Amino acid sequence: MSEQPASPTANRAVTPGAPSTTATVPVVAGPPSSVVGSLIDEAKPIGAGAPSIAPSVIPSAPTVVGAAAREVVSLVDEAKAIAAGVTSIATHFPPKRMSGWWPRVRRAKPFLLALPVLIGALFTLEQFLESQEEAESSRAEARFSATTQQLASSQLAIQAAAVHSLPQIATFRDVPRPQPGDYFLGAHMINRFVRSRREYPFMQRSWALFREFAAQPRISISVEPLGDNVVSSAILKEGAAWELRRRMETGPTDEATGALLFKANLPNAHGIRQDFRRINFGAVDLTNAVLDGSNFDDCGLSGARLDGAILRSTSLKSAYLADARMANADLSFAHLDEADFKRALLRGAKFTQTILVRADFTDGTLDKATFSQATASHAIFRNASLKRVVFEQTDVSSALFDGADVDGADFTTSVGFTNATLRGAKNVKKARLPAGYAPQRRRRVP
Repeated sequence: MSEQPASPTANRAVTPGAPSTTATVPVVAGPPSSVVGSLIDEAKPIGAGAPSIAPSVIPSAPTVVGAAAREVVSLVDEAKAIAAGVTSIATHFPPKRMSGWWPRVRRAKPFLLALPVLIGALFTLEQFLESQEEAESSRAEARFSATTQQLASSQLAIQAAAVHSLPQIATFRDVPRPQPGDYFLGAHMINRFVRSRREYPFMQRSWALFREFAAQPRISISVEPLGDNVVSSAILKEGAAWELRRRMETGPTDEATGALLFKANLPNAHGIRQDFRRINFGAVDLTNAVLDGSNFDDCGLSGARLDGAILRSTSLKSAYLADARMANADLSFAHLDEADFKRALLRGAKFTQTILVRADFTDGTLDKATFSQATASHAIFRNASLKRVVFEQTDVSSALFDGADVDGADFTTSVGFTNATLRGAKNVKKARLPAGYAPQRRRRVP
């Protein structure tokens, strides 16, 4: 092995009396690693915290340890440089944002974790709402069955209560449930809140049951004409309101069709100040009914039975009452403008201050009827039976009596009567005419 050259520091002469700038490095025997550790410990300044060795204080050493000392200094310098570089990078060069799909996944991590929770909550809520709908449907079914049994009761009050319950049951709405093959998560929620789809499972059944019960025969209270039949009144009130709702509102597509009160048996019904406009009653039985102040405009009452009915202050404008039976009916203060009474039976009816402008009584029977202070201008009595009818202070101007039988009719106090009023009427000679008017004789054809 060749001999290494001596260090310049080791060969440098020391001036006597001058302060020494180097320290004496003891010769340490042993392996190089222990020598390096001893040199580092010796090189630490007293009281210093960092293991730094300035080059100016590296001691002179024999040539045996010179190479080891230089290696230690080089290692220390490299360590310091690495530490300084790491500090500089950490201080002045923050890590750049990572690019690619992984950062996006990390940002979406909370949503990914919450998604299973939301799906589970949605499924639980849907199951809860569906079970709730099934429970309500079961309660409605039980209520419908109970109402059907109540209608068969012998007590009128229980029957009336059941009648009031039927329209409410009919409006029960249910969310359609998909078939098992068409089910998907959220189908019930979509049908309920998004599409707002509803079914009316009891509409047709309630409608049919109501019509069937309304058409059942009932006993008319003849002893007490004004007595109230609570069942008839309930049917009349609820049926008319149901008909009106069906016309005014957008009803369900599966609602039953047809007139609800057509040919209903409602004797002694009370329907005061009710709205019956445009309802087709047909041959309804309203014998001895009390219908004061109600509105029957444009109603269909063909063949209706209204014997003894109280229709004071009612409105029957443009109503169709052909073939109706209204014996002894009270139509005082009513409005019968353009009402159709063809072939109607109005024997003994009262028309006190009634408006009958253009009312049509063609072929009707009004024997012993009383018109007191009524307005019958332009009314049509063609071929009607007016035997012993009284027109007391009644306006008959422009009224048509062609072919009418006026045997015993009293026109003595009528208003607007002229010689042409009874032209074409029958039994004019037997009628009582106003003073100064003589019956028109028919001219004989030679």
